[in-house]
This record gives sequence, C-alpha cells and structure tokens, in this order.
Amino acid sequence: MNKKYLIHFLIAALYVAKLGVDLFGEVAFTDDTMYLKGFSFHKRYSSVFNVDEYEMSRTAKYVLQGKGYLTDVSFDKPDFRPGKITVSALRPKYQIYAHLLGIKVYTWFNPGYSLATPGDLPADYYEGFAFLTLVMKNAFLILSLFYFYRLVRILFNKTLAGVLTAFYLVYPSLFFYVGIFNIHDCTVAYCVVIVVSMLVRNYYHRREYTVTQAVSVGLLLVIGLLKSQAILIALLTLPVLLLLYFPRIPMHLWRFALVAGAVLGIGLAPVLYRNYQDYGRFFLTSQSGVTFFIGHNPLARGSWYPGIWQAEGGMVTKQLEAYRSELSKGEMAESDVYKRLAMTWIKENPGKEAILTVRKTAILFLPYNFLNLKVNVFTLLAHLGFFGFCCLFVLRYRRFHKAWWLIVAPIAATILMNVIFYVEYRWRLFADPFILICAASFYLEMAKEWVGKRRNAAATETAKVA
Repeated sequence: MNKKYLIHFLIAALYVAKLGVDLFGEVAFTDDTMYLKGFSFHKRYSSVFNVDEYEMSRTAKYVLQGKGYLTDVSFDKPDFRPGKITVSALRPKYQIYAHLLGIKVYTWFNPGYSLATPGDLPADYYEGFAFLTLVMKNAFLILSLFYFYRLVRILFNKTLAGVLTAFYLVYPSLFFYVGIFNIHDCTVAYCVVIVVSMLVRNYYHRREYTVTQAVSVGLLLVIGLLKSQAILIALLTLPVLLLLYFPRIPMHLWRFALVAGAVLGIGLAPVLYRNYQDYGRFFLTSQSGVTFFIGHNPLARGSWYPGIWQAEGGMVTKQLEAYRSELSKGEMAESDVYKRLAMTWIKENPGKEAILTVRKTAILFLPYNFLNLKVNVFTLLAHLGFFGFCCLFVLRYRRFHKAWWLIVAPIAATILMNVIFYVEYRWRLFADPFILICAASFYLEMAKEWVGKRRNAAATETAKVA
C-alpha cells in the first residue's frame, strides 16, 4: 500500500477509535486516575459531563423566567452572600447562552415542561445537551486535524506531517483524559490550533491576510469565549504576529487585525453590556479574583487546591471574615477583595512568590494528565523533547524560521496564565498540540545529527581501509 494512503488510513482508524470511546466508552474513577472500564451501547453521555453545567442550566432558567443571571451556589468558596440566590457573572456567559438555546429547543419539543419547575432540568435534557456537545467537539476536532496537518506540513515532510497528525489525535490529554469528557474545553482547544495554523501559514509563505480569514479568526475567538483561558492565549499570540512584521507592518495585517477585532468586539458586546447592567462596570467574568487568590496566598501550593478554605484550621476563611461587609456586597466586590489580598501577599512575600512561580512551572510540565496523576510515557517524551527544543531554539536561533515564534507563543501564553493563576492540567490542553510539534522538531534534529555522525564515521573507516 502507498505510504501516503497508509498514513491516511492510520489517522482515519485512530479517529474512529476515538469516536468509539466517545460514543460507547464507560469510564471509572479512582483517587488518582480515570480509566476505560468497558464499552456500552447504553452509555449515558451526561456521565462524562461537567457538573458545572447543571448550575449554569439553572442560571439559564432564571434568565428565561425574566429574573436575570442568578446563581444558587457559592462555587465551593466561603459563602458571604446576603441570600441563597444572587446575581452572578462568574460563569462564562457563552456557556449560559448555550443552555439558553438548549432549553428553548427542549421546551419546544416538550411543551408540557414548565420553566417554573424548581431545580435542575429533566435528565433527558442533560443527556441531549451532553450528546450535542460531543457532536460539536468532534466537528471541531475533524476541522483541527485538517489545520494541524497543514501547519506541520510547513515544517516537516509529508510523511512526518502525517505521523504527527496521528500523534496529535492520540495525544493523552486530547484523546482520553479530557477528550472523553463532553465539555467545551476540547472544542475551544481545537479553535486555538486552527487560529495558529492560519497565522503561521500566511506568515511563512508571506501571503496577505484576507478579510475572510480575519472574519474566520474573529468567529473562532468568539467561540473561544466558551472558555476564558483560551481567549487569553489567542489574544496573547496575535501581538507576536505584529512584532514579527515590526516596524514595517503591512496594511493587510492592520486590516486583518481590525476586522478580527471588530468581529470579536461584536461577540463581546452582549457579555460586557449585561455585566455593566448588573455591576456598573465592563468585564468578562468575576472569576478572576478568586482564581488569582487561590494561586497567591499563604497556603498556595501552585496547583488547584479545593480544600484551601478548610486547611490549617480554616486559616484563609478566618482571614476573610475581616472583610465580610465587602464580600457580602456582590461578586465584583468579592472579586476585588480577593485580588487585593493576593496582591498584598505577593508584595509582602516576594521570595515565596518567586519560589511559587518556579513550582507552578514545574507542576505544569509534570508528565501527568487531567484526572490521571500517574506518569504517562507519551507525555514525558513530549515534555523532554520540548525542553530539548527550547535549548536548540536558544543556541541555534538563526536556523529556525521566525514562524516558530507563532508556535511557541501559545505555549508561553499558557505558562504565563498558569503562573498568574494556578496550575490545572486542563489548562495545559491549549499548549499540548504545540508542545508536540516542538518535541518532534527536536527529536528530528537529533536523529539527523546521529545519522550524520554515523555516515561520517563510516566514511572515515572507509578512508582508513583504502
């Protein structure tokens, strides 16, 4: 069989295998890992559903009832709310928009259901929503496979590009650990791959960035609003493109940036306006305060720490009691308090903050994956290859095309985001495809050098014999 078709067959077979896991794979959990326990034709798709969706669907119900964006939970942090149901802007609005649409469709097909029914929606709603999330996730996966191949084809030959695309498909975090979940994280991660591929291809071939591409990138960034972290990574990558052209930035690039920014602005407008109505200021989410605080406080350990509120005899919670009057004024006032406390701790403990920064970076690159705190050999090899690539990139910078900066940018942005907040392996998901590309480049370079040395040694031996 032709090598080209063999690789295409391999990619197709791996995708079918992944789709089979998505559709029929039953997952079991232990204290430090999750694993595939079998297959079932009666799989409940909501069994691998983010539990946050239940809370967000109730917020969507409140909106449809005309009560606004309300929440009935404290998000696992100390509860200083004046009531059990309060105005909230913690969850990304676009995830709630998805439930608004889902509930409208559900009530259209089920006219007997009343929105006034208290609590969660019926189980079949969540089952259908989880299945549609799975469909959307796979649609973007297929699209990202195409763009990932186009990206690596610029850097490597066809055979290696095909092999890398197959590796991308089975990369642990994308294939199983997070990929098996019916959540928005994967969909958004695939959008980041598509955006970077578009940026790299045009820069590498010195093509003009078109208005169509600008609109496409803008729409992908809007989809990225499903996950706030992804929009940060994409937005931090775009300035790198401008710097690569600096100081002679062509008109077509300014046009591209303005159109993409305008599309993103249109997508942001309803979120910003609603939050302004509720809180009197423009912002995306009120989550940044508590997330920042969890990453910078006396008990911070670099990673997600759900038990921080009870640790050390509830030390952090007792500290917050002094700010009860402010914390009870609403989510934005609460977020401001958390940010202020975190900044105070950073200023008073610069040495500990430096150690924490190093610790976070180290944790981020541990060869673990989300919900699997065991060493994964595939992840380990990718990370070792990435570290090797970083060394080569510094030592042999002039041998690398400048387009590599656009591939390194989302990795750097992901590291920065984890250092600013705290490490969670799901957040590394946005960098993993690019870590794989960098690792492949390093191993390919080492293989070339090894082959070159072998040939030189053989030539030397031949000369001696002669």
